[in-house]
Amino acid sequence: MKNSVIGSCLFFLVGVAAVANTDGRVGLNTEAAIDFNNLHEEWTGEEPNCVPVTGANAVNVKLLDEVMLKYRKKIGCSAATLAISKQGRIMYRRGYGWIDMERTIPTGPDTLIGIASCGKSMCAASIRQLAKERRLDLNGKVFEMLAIKPQGPIRDERVKDITINHVLAHMGGWGADPGWAAMERARKAGFKDPIAMETILGFIMTEPLEDEPGTKAKYSNFGYEVLRHIVEKTSGKSWIEYMCKDLMGMPVVKEMSIKGELRSKDDVLVWNADDGGLNASARLCCRYMEKYWLTGELRQGNGFCWNIYGSLGGSTAMMIWRADGTNIAAIFNGRADVSHGEIQNELETALSTILQLTIKGASFKGGWKKFGPLQCSNLAGDSIDFVFDGTSVTWLGKRFDDAGQVKVEIDEKEIAKVDQYGPIRDKPFRWNFKDLQRGQHKMRITILSSTNSRSKGNWINVETFLVE
Repeated sequence: MKNSVIGSCLFFLVGVAAVANTDGRVGLNTEAAIDFNNLHEEWTGEEPNCVPVTGANAVNVKLLDEVMLKYRKKIGCSAATLAISKQGRIMYRRGYGWIDMERTIPTGPDTLIGIASCGKSMCAASIRQLAKERRLDLNGKVFEMLAIKPQGPIRDERVKDITINHVLAHMGGWGADPGWAAMERARKAGFKDPIAMETILGFIMTEPLEDEPGTKAKYSNFGYEVLRHIVEKTSGKSWIEYMCKDLMGMPVVKEMSIKGELRSKDDVLVWNADDGGLNASARLCCRYMEKYWLTGELRQGNGFCWNIYGSLGGSTAMMIWRADGTNIAAIFNGRADVSHGEIQNELETALSTILQLTIKGASFKGGWKKFGPLQCSNLAGDSIDFVFDGTSVTWLGKRFDDAGQVKVEIDEKEIAKVDQYGPIRDKPFRWNFKDLQRGQHKMRITILSSTNSRSKGNWINVETFLVE
């Protein structure tokens, strides 16, 4: 089952804002003052011999770097970020290029860049969470719950029937983006910028609808700006605060911003657009995908392929939910005649190659057999040798009620006895060992003859190894 939502930007998002956080690896200076206005349009001249890439090295990450650097150049933008996660763990987290026109400050892996319509999924999740908390009704009437006063005679009574569910499905009946015309009418009536959402909706109430609410889908950026406003009115918090703290469980809002909501000098370095924008780190996008589907519903298990694209003058963004449980977030601070699907296909091809190379880099001795993505054996003494270059290694697989135990050795020293048993079948399994000295290491996993009393068998499985 594959679904796609392709859009431009959240209402009022005319540009993209790139924000740099402090990153220890590249030593960003949060006190710098740089003019970022229209940076994506002004970026000209020859590329230097080496485009900076930041973030932790990981197994075969250069395959992903090649794709990101290729499209950073094709788009003609200055900065890009990438994050990939699986089973609650960030596998890859990279930054590319520079965040200043002088090309002196590298892009950190957690730089905030405009994500345009990718934010719609997060907005939908916020609405659904408030409904789950019984703080709003998805079938509630939008104009009634916001107590909107019409700015003149109501010409189409059907406007009162628009529900939150209609707006979530782009079926408000008011067309694509009625907000711009309503704002212009408000200005002519003497209202000063910034014009309140209630005022804008008051003018929209006086216009005829294009369609019966709930009958025809017309992609509406404005509709999701209304939903964001509903989140703020219902929760009593800014949407960013509610999304990050209540929805994501993050104690501090650091990886998402909206222009005008600067929280501290350490949070935001500088903006590259005059107008507002929704900005996020690629890592936050992956964290979101670990918890929620594209529709904003709670994620349970895997097996679905989803993607949402964001596109605006200063943003090419994508969030990809793969059927194997891997999530990809890629963000560029520019836009050109390059399709999102083209970038997605190359990133997914590179990632699939990496996962295959990683497992092929391991030597399986004994009676190991392949079942789907897993290499499995239940024979005592069967082993796996995996040679890697890094300071941390992670073994990913699945937990089963017939799983056994293994001995793990690194550089010929026993590190641990690991039990892969799980009372609920097919739950994610992850074992990690870190703080190794830099350089090459050899890990050996050996199936033991003994198992715990709970297990029905002695099976062990490996899906992949991750190295940092």
